Amino acid sequence: MTPMPRPRPPHLNRETTRHGTVVWYVRRGDGPRIRIRGEYGSPAFQAAYEAAVRGRPAPEAKPSTVGTVAWLVERYLTSRQWSEELSAATRAQRHGLLKAMVEIAGHERADAITRRAIQEGMDRRKAKPHGANNWVKTMRGLFAWAVDSEMVPADPTRGVKLMSGANDRNGFHSWTEEEVARFEAHWPSAPASVSRSTSCSTPACVGVMRPGLAGPMSATALPASSPRRRAKR
Repeated sequence: MTPMPRPRPPHLNRETTRHGTVVWYVRRGDGPRIRIRGEYGSPAFQAAYEAAVRGRPAPEAKPSTVGTVAWLVERYLTSRQWSEELSAATRAQRHGLLKAMVEIAGHERADAITRRAIQEGMDRRKAKPHGANNWVKTMRGLFAWAVDSEMVPADPTRGVKLMSGANDRNGFHSWTEEEVARFEAHWPSAPASVSRSTSCSTPACVGVMRPGLAGPMSATALPASSPRRRAKR
């Protein structure tokens, strides 16, 4: 069952500009529009919102120290890899993990994060294998981008293995949001009634939900860019 979305705070309005940019502003009645800066839901955004509602100047945001984890995450969240290469669902999931990381280790130097630290972080989450794997995937995305951008010298997630069995249900691989998106792009004529909940994330279930497909799907149903297709070559 899909959870109900949280209600928007009072007087907070959302608007999309002609360039496709989402902006937020506070307006009480017929009063002035007060632009709210920062990423929605972040501490800086919340502080600016509360100041606008009370009619006070927005607090000045303190820039993160260059080279720290907080600094690195801030730049990753404004990168093309983050906004264009990840689905909205994946960004929402990973944003929470990155936010928690900043709250705990935001002051640490990003280039001081080691493979051992990543492994220990995974071990702390091993009671929930799926959550542990999601955390490692989030760290991989962050540090792969950071290495490509020459912000850190090495990727500390290299060599850290995902927990086996955490993404399998009844013998089938549970599809990620990216795999579902690739399937829908590859088969545009298929009915768009596939449930994106974890209760219908296996190839067998997707095959049943899409009547035009004969039987459960295999890896051959995915476009060539699928990592599962590449792994078999």
